Amino acid sequence: MPVLRKILVANRGEIARRIFVTCRRLGFSTVGITSDVDRFAPHLSLADEVVQIGGTDSQSSYLSIDKIVDAARKTGADAIHPGYGFLAENTAFAQRCEDEGILFIGPSAETIRVMGSKILSKQRVSAFGVPTIPGYAGPRQDTAFLVETIRDVGFPCLIKASAGGGGKGMRRLDDDYDLVEQIEMSRREAEKAFGDGTLFIERWIDRPRHIEVQILGDVFGNVVHLFERECSIQRRHQKIVEESPSSALSPELRSDICQAAINVARSVSYVNAGTVEFVLAPNGEWYFLEMNTRLQVEHPVTEMVLGLDLVELQLLVAQGRSLADILPPPVQRGVAIECRLYAEDPAVGYLPSIGTLVDWYIPSFEGIRLDSGVETGSEVSVYYDPMLAKLVAWGPDRAVAARRMATALRYSSICGVSTNRQLLHAIVSHPLYGTGEIHTGFLEEQFGLRPAFDLSRQMCVRAAILAAAAGHQQRQRGKQHVPGLISGYRNNRGVGQQVTFLTQEHVISLEYIDLGAGKFEFRVNDDAEMRRMVQLREAVEAPSITEANSQARTWSLTIDHLTIQTRVVITEQGTYVRFATGELIVLREQPRFPEQSTSHQLDNRCVSPMPGKVAQIHVAVGQSVSAGDLLVTIEAMKMEHAVRAPHAGVVQEILVLVSDQVAAHQPVVVVAEP
Repeated sequence: MPVLRKILVANRGEIARRIFVTCRRLGFSTVGITSDVDRFAPHLSLADEVVQIGGTDSQSSYLSIDKIVDAARKTGADAIHPGYGFLAENTAFAQRCEDEGILFIGPSAETIRVMGSKILSKQRVSAFGVPTIPGYAGPRQDTAFLVETIRDVGFPCLIKASAGGGGKGMRRLDDDYDLVEQIEMSRREAEKAFGDGTLFIERWIDRPRHIEVQILGDVFGNVVHLFERECSIQRRHQKIVEESPSSALSPELRSDICQAAINVARSVSYVNAGTVEFVLAPNGEWYFLEMNTRLQVEHPVTEMVLGLDLVELQLLVAQGRSLADILPPPVQRGVAIECRLYAEDPAVGYLPSIGTLVDWYIPSFEGIRLDSGVETGSEVSVYYDPMLAKLVAWGPDRAVAARRMATALRYSSICGVSTNRQLLHAIVSHPLYGTGEIHTGFLEEQFGLRPAFDLSRQMCVRAAILAAAAGHQQRQRGKQHVPGLISGYRNNRGVGQQVTFLTQEHVISLEYIDLGAGKFEFRVNDDAEMRRMVQLREAVEAPSITEANSQARTWSLTIDHLTIQTRVVITEQGTYVRFATGELIVLREQPRFPEQSTSHQLDNRCVSPMPGKVAQIHVAVGQSVSAGDLLVTIEAMKMEHAVRAPHAGVVQEILVLVSDQVAAHQPVVVVAEP
């Protein structure tokens, strides 16, 4: 039986923190690793030792097998826990650990090799009587052959990466437009994310549900299932809301799918934790999708429903313990829902967002769990996956769990980057989600490709009034030239102070007078009759799961005969106002005397949609292009983003080189109109 004393966690963020917590509880020493970007990341504070392996992007840091193994040797680590993502399903890494005499906390390298290939895994499980989705999963990979194969399978279909999941390399194809380029982009994404560009094709199943089963195997050949999770709410083929148990499964169907998952695990003599994923069609037919040979992002919902610690079970199994000795028969209790909080903007196609978190507040109350890798002050960089945290809500039934989740999201305040918080709130509050009528196309069907939430002018006016009053109160606390003199004092009481705020949708000009004791008289300048009496009082926010190191203040605002609780963060970049109803409004104060600037015609400049690295330039100066032609490919956060020609014309200038780092909205190509 292996003896473990020290465990290196080959990961970052919330999963590294989560593993450190269990290791510390069980008495294991821990080693963390960090890239140059993550040197001050909060999860490292939980590690006993930290090795700086350097690098910025994934390839030079968390995907560097040599650096990680060297860190384990230097620190005397007995074992490596890979977490999820990065090297968690890398056959070469698992094999290297075996060769070095370091225990890999996961299945064998051979198991990862077979199940890590969607092609080999389909062949293996078919021999065990598990149904698979019709399509192509073969060795021939040349682009011309795949084009013809896709046409044979028929549209719509999915092209997917054989070596990994998470939506990387995956595309739905509805016709053969730009088919060669779609295949090549999928192949490049797969190579960058998994080091393997092998692709396979599946027939599209309309409105399916995504069901997965948590399994656990030991070295004695025992395999058990820990019931299912449903992961049907997805964006860009990546899960964002998960739950357990699934409301779609009858007891009989649950038994059949869970038994199939056990058979899949036995087909490769599986040891440790893994997940078997299935597609459930509306007619009740179900198919094997893939097996993830690691801990899943969404494992907390299983833990909340079963009262288990899956990382603890992983460590015990890795030490040779029998499941019969460490795992009593699991019993499902209640319902758990997980939402993944991402630094991204759904309204602009889920483009990742980078910046500094100036407020990170998640409320604490019964049934809520937060697995987070960030805190107020954390930098969200372009180099890694944009997931910030996982918020989990448990309830005795699905309705209570969903209500608790909606409340936690509504009161949360995440400022400094764009996030999907409001979208998640809208999802779990949606009537069809409440009745369990969901499928993998639910998000697009109900919210569109670019979900946006319009803010009423009334709400923006209230936010502007609050920003002005809160800013005034903050300045009052600062130094005063004359004792007792209020900020912006005027000896003519009839003349108020003026301020103009810009929101994404509105320009709001205000004039106000401080009446003292937190009372103000406001006038919205575009309506001479709109005078409002406002009362501002400091309030107490609910307890927080997160660290209390934010500059945010909680205010009770009385306006229009209504008292509203709000949270306000004032920064140099703008003022963030979060209402208790969930809306987050960012206001930027317009200078009273703006500098004059020359207007430039930018219509011909094609810009990068986000910060990233120039992965490929597809055109040359002097080349004629049509509207929609691919000009440049930008790589960021493990995904490729296309810059396309906005109109027909001639490439006049290319402003970047391959491998250049570019900022959001930075011009990369100039296309002159003919």
